Amino acid sequence: MTGIDVSERMLEVAKRKVQESGLTRRIRSERMSIVMKDRHVPSNSYDKVLSTFVFSELSENEQRLALRQSHRVLKPHGKIILLDEVIPASLGKKILYYLVRIPFKLIAYLFAQTTTRPLGSIEEELSKTHFRIEFSSRYLFDSLQLIVAVKEEV
Repeated sequence: MTGIDVSERMLEVAKRKVQESGLTRRIRSERMSIVMKDRHVPSNSYDKVLSTFVFSELSENEQRLALRQSHRVLKPHGKIILLDEVIPASLGKKILYYLVRIPFKLIAYLFAQTTTRPLGSIEEELSKTHFRIEFSSRYLFDSLQLIVAVKEEV
């Protein structure tokens, strides 16, 4: 298993957790961006790609690139598993979402000078990138979405 992140700090946290769990022989980590993945990760080399709260930090163009790269590195019938932030559909849940989100967004920007963007049409983008959605469910007042999609051959 390989963990990939662009943040050295996040990789250090991951390495510490791997060591504490006694999994150092099974899990390795690499610092790289989605763009670097093109040059350093061979095609058809992974069974699964797991992304937790990554796509909400990417622009729409970066999301499309990440999906194309994920498709490229997955073996035939490999799976991409996404868990990320989305905007609820119902008005009541949407209001609650924004009441909670706006203060957190402001705090995150003040401390990190960055913010996240809830995913828009990720299911449509998965389809355009030749993934077939196998499972999709929403949690936490419909503000988090878990998607499991299978790589289809082009």
